[in-house]
Amino acid sequence: MNKIINTKPIAILMATYNGEKYLDAQIESILSQTNNEWTLYIQDDGSKDKTLDIIKKYSDNNRIMWVDSGLTRQGCCMNFMTLLNMVESRYYMFCDQDDVWLPEKVQISIDKVRELEKTNPDKPILIHTDKKRVDADLNIILESELNRTNLPIEKLNKLMKERNSLEQLRLGTFIAGCVMCFNHRAKEVSFPFNNSRMQDSVIAMAVAANEGIIATVYRPTMLYRIHTHNTCGEVETSMLNKLRNITNTLNGNLRMYYLYKVYGGVIC
Repeated sequence: MNKIINTKPIAILMATYNGEKYLDAQIESILSQTNNEWTLYIQDDGSKDKTLDIIKKYSDNNRIMWVDSGLTRQGCCMNFMTLLNMVESRYYMFCDQDDVWLPEKVQISIDKVRELEKTNPDKPILIHTDKKRVDADLNIILESELNRTNLPIEKLNKLMKERNSLEQLRLGTFIAGCVMCFNHRAKEVSFPFNNSRMQDSVIAMAVAANEGIIATVYRPTMLYRIHTHNTCGEVETSMLNKLRNITNTLNGNLRMYYLYKVYGGVIC
């Protein structure tokens, strides 16, 4: 698979699939960023709606690249990871097709990574920010995903330190790919990738396992849209679908527990 060399410092990686309803708003929110040190790479997973037509509207914009790897129906996780594997850049951010980025998301994220690189040269570094949860029409449901109960900063710092630890990440990660920003060294330690868990979980574990740095930024940088057609993350569903999601989650957790007991250590 041919590599794509990003001429900008930051590669924003977007995986799409049947995302016509909200895709325009997401792309426009990226174009409205205060920081312009980025290229947006979009890979589609075989959409049957007008997603590709929307992407093609931006074909004249040199900050947006449509990547065609020849692969389709990979699923959300592999769509992101094949894109990550193809693009060579200094820094990376994942981007869902249906959210809205607040104007300073890129600047806040890259500032924190660069700050940490100064004191931790050559180490894998991953930061994640807070986000606001909204409904399909962008009405706010939750002002803060990280601090839902308004914990004092001392308690919140302690909680985040525990959650960012390798021991906790092995059990499950709360770090969503859509709020991540990480350096090239973090990418390097995340491959080879065997699709045993979602990409955000595997990358976070790989960074922690390789003596990397994981840091939390408490400022919300995006509107995380919950609706009936989310392809990654949480979904607004009927009770029947909620029960199915719970069953699938339990089955997935049992599978991961089995793999951990058999192989031990980090599964990546």
